[in-house]
Amino acid sequence: MNMKTRHGVFLEYDGSSATPNFVLSKEENLPELGKYGILVEIKACGLSVPLGDGASLTTLIRKMGCNRLPAGQDIAGVVRAIGSDVSSLRVGDQVTGVIPIDSEQSGCAERVVLQEFDVVMKPNSVSFVDAAGCVGECVRSYLALYYLGRLVSGDTVLVLNGATALGSACVQLAHHWGARVIATCSSSDEKLYLQTLSDKLVHVVDMENKSTLRAACLKETADLGVDLIIDLRSPYSSQSNKNYGELDSNLSKDDEAMMPSNHELVSCLAVGARWVTVNCNLQLDPPISRQMSLRCANLGFLFDQAWFLSSTHQGKYQHILMDIVEKLSTYTIRPNIHHTVTVDGILEAWQDLHEVVVVSETTESWVVAEASTDVSYASINYGLYKGTLLLSDGTVAEDKTILTMTCLLYLNICALSCQDRDSLRRDEVLTLYNAGRVNYTCNYIHQQFVHQVSSKVLKTKTLEEVRGSFIDGVVWLATIICVVLSGLISLVTLALTAYNINHVPSNSWVSIHGLYFWFGASSLLTLLALIIWGIEFAIKLNKNIGTVGTIAGVLNSNGKAHLGFSYWCQTAVVALQAICVSLLYYRQKLFDIRPQFVCPVEIPPNTVAVSYVVS
Repeated sequence: MNMKTRHGVFLEYDGSSATPNFVLSKEENLPELGKYGILVEIKACGLSVPLGDGASLTTLIRKMGCNRLPAGQDIAGVVRAIGSDVSSLRVGDQVTGVIPIDSEQSGCAERVVLQEFDVVMKPNSVSFVDAAGCVGECVRSYLALYYLGRLVSGDTVLVLNGATALGSACVQLAHHWGARVIATCSSSDEKLYLQTLSDKLVHVVDMENKSTLRAACLKETADLGVDLIIDLRSPYSSQSNKNYGELDSNLSKDDEAMMPSNHELVSCLAVGARWVTVNCNLQLDPPISRQMSLRCANLGFLFDQAWFLSSTHQGKYQHILMDIVEKLSTYTIRPNIHHTVTVDGILEAWQDLHEVVVVSETTESWVVAEASTDVSYASINYGLYKGTLLLSDGTVAEDKTILTMTCLLYLNICALSCQDRDSLRRDEVLTLYNAGRVNYTCNYIHQQFVHQVSSKVLKTKTLEEVRGSFIDGVVWLATIICVVLSGLISLVTLALTAYNINHVPSNSWVSIHGLYFWFGASSLLTLLALIIWGIEFAIKLNKNIGTVGTIAGVLNSNGKAHLGFSYWCQTAVVALQAICVSLLYYRQKLFDIRPQFVCPVEIPPNTVAVSYVVS
């Protein structure tokens, strides 16, 4: 049976260029489902490529004897078919894993065929996006910290570019394993993101002043130096190698100038330290090599696909994946997800992966509140459909993200979610309802860099408290129906008013008397909407305004909310409609006052009127 799948993204090498290009394929053939094979329906895929620069990827493509490499290898999905000897998985299981590079299958597709040992089961409390967004980076972090860096509790780790996805995973895992962490950043935005990780960092070094790196490392280690350096400098940096083609020219001169040199990194190493890098073209001058030799330091290169392709490490790889999903389910690891895209926007997203553009529209606020996290203060306002969350701390101006009302009416619950797709929003709300907690990944935008609002829970809630904090779905639906019907009736009333100006209709429903009814119905519906939402606010929203963050306990809005101007504007609508009814009534009273006519001719009594009919 020849199976096919739609879509697929590949790094293609055509021989005419020194660097591969991203290509979107419309249809791809799938390999046969062997006895240990599984067919996975892709629900989410991380936009990832093998570690390396353009030259190394081109060399890898040539050695594999093909002209392309699959892109998008970190996946999460549902098992739809299994081979005859598959024992650990069943049809319908939710799984996550990394596609091996030799499978020649892209995760940016509808389906892929994998071996059962390439994936592990995903807990229901972890969303598909969270799983696909960090499983690959966490695997790389394990390899860098544990297997290459031999990290033990009490070590001091320096993570370069700690605000990247891989850097964030390294920071969180190293802290969880008992290490002291120092992370570098190159802008105030990256520094702010690292600070949202709260107590996970010992020190954040801003590389706008490079002279502080060595001083910070020696200060934190009592002049002994760091035990491990995770070097996540771009492979395209000329600090350690020359450029390798057009694919390697993405680094700006300002960013490159803020990167520490190899000499600076070596000066931060302790005796017996380890240096792990993702730069396959790292070049060390003889003086730097002598410095490392005098420190008995080791240099390791991180290439995660070597582990996926090695059968001797298959068991370790399975344990790594299982430990990753366990830490995701317990919120030990928080994924650093910038944004999600659809299949149509994959190529553009890959080309502009360093840029973040969010376009959305909001409605006027019905509810306005102040809220707080463990590091920041937030201002939230929303209407019946959309809203905004503006976050500020003492260092930057207010930054905004979009909230969307998401309702699961079969559970009679509604909440405002910051996710950018309806499926993600519904998945987040359902997870929060079922588990009582959720991996809160609400992002806010500042200077085209995405940060996560801290997900540290301010107050632990029981499942009953969480479920009781949702906006009542029936209340939301009833308010929407009343507002919409009131608006439609107001339009009908306006049309009938204009009609009555030039005509005298005989039908009472469209006459002046009918206008009483239409104006009254519109006023009553508006008033009913105000009463319903006002009661909901008094009972629930005043204590918890119904966003995913406040329901989960990440944000606190107790007693800080009030009804917004859009709500109170509805009272003006009721007042205007009452005035219109009063004017109509006054108009009718004027018409009812008729003048008394006196007959000028006096008709004598007993007068007989005779009429003649002429035929």
